[in-house]
Amino acid sequence: MDAGGLLFVMMRPSAPLIEEFNEWYDTEHLLDRMSAPGFLSGSRFQSVSGEQPGFLTLYDLESVDVLDTPEYHRLSRENFTPWTRRLMRRIPRARILAEQVHPVGEPLEPTPFLTLLRFSGTRDIQADLVAGLVRAFEGRGGVRQLRVFAEKKQDGGVDHLALVGSSVRVAHLAVEDTIRAPIRHLRLVEEFVPHLFGTTWERWI
Repeated sequence: MDAGGLLFVMMRPSAPLIEEFNEWYDTEHLLDRMSAPGFLSGSRFQSVSGEQPGFLTLYDLESVDVLDTPEYHRLSRENFTPWTRRLMRRIPRARILAEQVHPVGEPLEPTPFLTLLRFSGTRDIQADLVAGLVRAFEGRGGVRQLRVFAEKKQDGGVDHLALVGSSVRVAHLAVEDTIRAPIRHLRLVEEFVPHLFGTTWERWI
């Protein structure tokens, strides 16, 4: 089974732009991306933690090479639509392309909550990190899915993302003792719920 890839896009629009941002993403941008070969699914989420609302999109890919295809290039950068170009200039974003390392090839399972954990500088400790995340989450009450991804950096380093799907909020769990030494590489924990078409983040507060 192929490892599969993940395109992770986080955007944090200012309050005046949230309504237009969601309309653009729901009616144009997501559909454009899903028209490209190799895009298997596109799922939107909105944060329920943090001071500024964040909107996360996860695209499951056949492989990390999907973004190098001519079909995808026809949708990107100089080929952005005017609406995309205007909003991209105004909204901060983080974009990560990563390979799935645990479990290989398993697609996203819909769940009421999604917890993101981001680790940096973990190139040489992937096996220990994955083992620690498995101990911390798999089999815990309410946890339905754990997926781990490796992002290869231009400088040769590797960061990791863990996505925990659950029926209850799990970010509060004490995981330091179970993840053990790799916990010192943890840089971000954020919680999300699925984005519902036509809604804004206040729906969940």
